[in-house]
Amino acid sequence: MHGGVIFRLVVIPCLWGLLGSTSVAARSEEDLPVIRLIEGLAAESCSARWLALGKYWGSAGDRLRPLQQKVQTADEPMRARLLLLIEHRKEEEKSVSRLEALANELLRVAKMWGARRRTAEADRIRRRVLDIVNDPKEPFIGRLAACNFIVVMATEFAPGVAASWTAEVPRLLESGDSQVRLVGGVVAAGGRLVKGQEPEKGVVIPVLIEGLRGQSFAERHQSQRALFLVARVDAEQLCVDPTDPPAKRTDGVRGWEEWWAENKGKLSREKIPSHY
Repeated sequence: MHGGVIFRLVVIPCLWGLLGSTSVAARSEEDLPVIRLIEGLAAESCSARWLALGKYWGSAGDRLRPLQQKVQTADEPMRARLLLLIEHRKEEEKSVSRLEALANELLRVAKMWGARRRTAEADRIRRRVLDIVNDPKEPFIGRLAACNFIVVMATEFAPGVAASWTAEVPRLLESGDSQVRLVGGVVAAGGRLVKGQEPEKGVVIPVLIEGLRGQSFAERHQSQRALFLVARVDAEQLCVDPTDPPAKRTDGVRGWEEWWAENKGKLSREKIPSHY
């Protein structure tokens, strides 16, 4: 999911809220966040555009439908930005739905009689989730959501049957798949590893900077959010707009690379603290 989806806890029932009938007045109120988003994305300042994205994703209600409506009348530059967000939101919702089903399945396993049977069934679910993380055909946000699922299950939701799952997460940073490494980096930057697993910033920050070049909005967005957490800088200082086309992102990525060249000597060995 952060990691901040990044990503809200995937096990809360009706994660995106119940989508019932909506009054005209409520619909008018629902349109305000997307109007403000579009105004923000039109700003010259990268930091203003980043702030607009954060406010939109953090607002309540259905965040897909308003985007789908506004994209129909947007000019071409704004249309390209909104299409990125629409694709991201669809992938996110699909990932959440799938993982909620697995969470319910794990709950049933936790109530089973017989420790051997519980362990075997929980391990089957663990393998299914890891398959999502490691599948290169999966969108990045789905792979990240699956990793967040592992952490939440092991530490908060079902530690009785999933406590050992956290051993898988630090290994992601050693993967030969750049997206899997980025999943591990984003989760680590958010303090989602357990005590004793905390990686050094010298391992995580280069992975996150490379993620700013990712092909998907989710890779770039999650990388920047994670960098702000672990580097303790903000968008006024360094910024890459994940909705920008590649040529416009170049200077922002270079800024992060120069910042790391200046700071890695004092930060490389520093551990990223864990929340667990």
